[in-house]
Amino acid sequence: MTLYKLKECLNGKSFLRVLQNKEFKNISINGKTVDLGAKNGKASYYRFFNLKYSEIDYVDINPTESNILKLDLEKNLPISDKSYNSVLTINLFEHIFNIQNLIEEIYRILDDEGKLIGSTPFMKEYHSDPHDFYRYTQDFYKKVFEKVGFVNIELILVGQGLFHVVAENVGKLLKIKILRYLFWELCIGIDKLLNKFYKNNKNYYCSIIFMCEK
Repeated sequence: MTLYKLKECLNGKSFLRVLQNKEFKNISINGKTVDLGAKNGKASYYRFFNLKYSEIDYVDINPTESNILKLDLEKNLPISDKSYNSVLTINLFEHIFNIQNLIEEIYRILDDEGKLIGSTPFMKEYHSDPHDFYRYTQDFYKKVFEKVGFVNIELILVGQGLFHVVAENVGKLLKIKILRYLFWELCIGIDKLLNKFYKNNKNYYCSIIFMCEK
């Protein structure tokens, strides 16, 4: 993990992205897949997912390449029922105002036993893309997914600890990457110590990864 963090830091990845990608290594994506909010389809997380898809479609409201489908995710999706085996929503939901409708639409376009896989940041600065509306807790996700009909809901809290949050939000101010990496490691060490006597320390976290099935 240490060498992995160092390499990704030197490649310019944020602390949050490094921690998320580490978790993505344990997740498989199968069958026909659509990535909602995919930007240019070249995100770093594709290097980490266990990809077993037959094909993947990329969607974004402001596509930067010709192979990205332009869709407004605030509206009903022009996609047929049960079209996909997997739907990806990586750091997307915080930018969607009509979140309930989008989750219902995802459920609709998933095939029987299809899987939703996604993530959102939690304790992070405002970042418009083009807007930034929400920060969701694990309680929200459990309730909203169950309400729509999803089952086998798994929620992973990423970057737990007050100083993990500091590493994400303060570490980026350090422009020399090796110093940023050393700051990350310092914050991780402080959280290990805090966990021994501060029972609420793990209630601070950087991000949530979620997985659920139709």
